[in-house]
Amino acid sequence: MKKKFLSLFALVGVSSLVIAQVGINTPSPTSTLDITAKNATGTTTNVDGLLIPRVDRQRAQSMKGVQTSTLIYVNGVANGTQAGTAVNIDTVGYYYYNGTVWVKLNATSASVNIYNSDGTLTGNRIVTQGANTLAFNGTATNGFSVDGTTLSVDAANDRVGIGTITPSVKLDVAQAIGTSEATQLRIINTSPVAANNTAYMGFNSYNGGGASWGMGTIQNSASATDNTFQILHSNGGNYLKYFNILPSGFTGILTGMPQRTLHVNGSLQITNELNVGGNGSTPGSAGAAGEVLVSNGPGAAPKWVLNTASKKPAIGVLGAGTDITGITPKYTGTTITLPPGKWMVTSTMLLKMDNRNSEDDFGWLRSSLSNSPTTLAPSSDIVSMASLFSGGSTRYTPYALTGGNVLIENTSGAPKTYYYYYAWGEFTGGSTNKLFVSFGGTYWGEDMLYAIPVN
Repeated sequence: MKKKFLSLFALVGVSSLVIAQVGINTPSPTSTLDITAKNATGTTTNVDGLLIPRVDRQRAQSMKGVQTSTLIYVNGVANGTQAGTAVNIDTVGYYYYNGTVWVKLNATSASVNIYNSDGTLTGNRIVTQGANTLAFNGTATNGFSVDGTTLSVDAANDRVGIGTITPSVKLDVAQAIGTSEATQLRIINTSPVAANNTAYMGFNSYNGGGASWGMGTIQNSASATDNTFQILHSNGGNYLKYFNILPSGFTGILTGMPQRTLHVNGSLQITNELNVGGNGSTPGSAGAAGEVLVSNGPGAAPKWVLNTASKKPAIGVLGAGTDITGITPKYTGTTITLPPGKWMVTSTMLLKMDNRNSEDDFGWLRSSLSNSPTTLAPSSDIVSMASLFSGGSTRYTPYALTGGNVLIENTSGAPKTYYYYYAWGEFTGGSTNKLFVSFGGTYWGEDMLYAIPVN
């Protein structure tokens, strides 16, 4: 064996001097060193191959002056450290020297890769999956992210954050926009603009089938700004457009063509007050109990008015009455209480003039309704042109009736009491001390004060 070994080296030396090519098991080498298997085929058990120098990591780490492209087989990593020229030697295998460090011969087994090291793309990359899947499994709260908060996947809680790395719901979109009207989420139909184009978002409260509820926009025409916002529902067929808002702000319920700010094409139930009037920043009036709405014509809010069909006449309460001897106003003790609304008040009082001796004796008396029993003046709630009741008597007709009608509108929102009083009188004739006896009270059976509701 020793002889053959020397002969082989002698052969290599001679061959190198003549043709600079060496062949082992071949007479016609095709490269600097051409090793041909002695048994390229068949079932022989002889071993063919090339044994590369075998060293452990410590030995490879200790080598000095290693030439680039030197090839070794590391047969153990128990000794030495993964540092210096051995930084990549972490397992048994073939390594070559690149002039700086030992590198795994198999590139797919390189120790510096996406799984254990950061890196920088050197150009655009495309992953063609074909029919293959690409899955990421993780348990971290920010398990996958793009550019910080641009996109974050919370694998621990099955959530996705856009603009946040701590999403609190399945899809959490966060943006610090302050008072800006910029939208944070947009759904857009990229087809050429045309009538009936839609951009809907669907909702289901169960896992199955198509979306039972939807919301979004539909194009009314080819004009980009002519679209309607809708809320829709489906039981499996086409969507029913329950709620529609036009660009004008007109809103339709069960109609896609609302004719007013709110157009309800169906029944309407109100379980609390109904306010009319007011403006964009103040509430309207809810009216008073028993009032009904009356139209004020096109372009004007309706108003609440007294429902005369449901209200009964108001009956006054007669007081003791009073004797009238001069022109000083006097309260009679008689009152009438009126609920809110308009009322036509009628007064009928008996006049009896005493101490009438002269043929030209005459008396004329006026009365009214006051807001107070002490401050005697016609109530400011009297809205008719006339604010007084009146009548008179003479020596020959000592008994007479005085009365009339005044229109009162109580706008206080609550029942209000008015006080019947003698307002002013005129007396003529030769007799002195003429007087009207027990005026405006219970003394005379003819006396009465009542009111009927009017619109």
